[in-house]
Amino acid sequence: AWVFERADAVYYVASATNRASVVLNEDLGFREITRDFVLPGVTFGRSDGVLFRAESFASRVRRLEPSRSA
Repeated sequence: AWVFERADAVYYVASATNRASVVLNEDLGFREITRDFVLPGVTFGRSDGVLFRAESFASRVRRLEPSRSA
């Protein structure tokens, strides 16, 4: 994807009650990171914001590879 040519990870926020958005983005590889965060200028009416992250395939592979230190 275009974004993963430029970054190892992407983030998005949603209200936990917005199940359609949560399910759609989970299907795209986003996973919940935390519900305890502050994003300046963003408020959630029910204080139910969730921060999600998706990692590139290359980033996941690098994380799983054994360290190559000498």
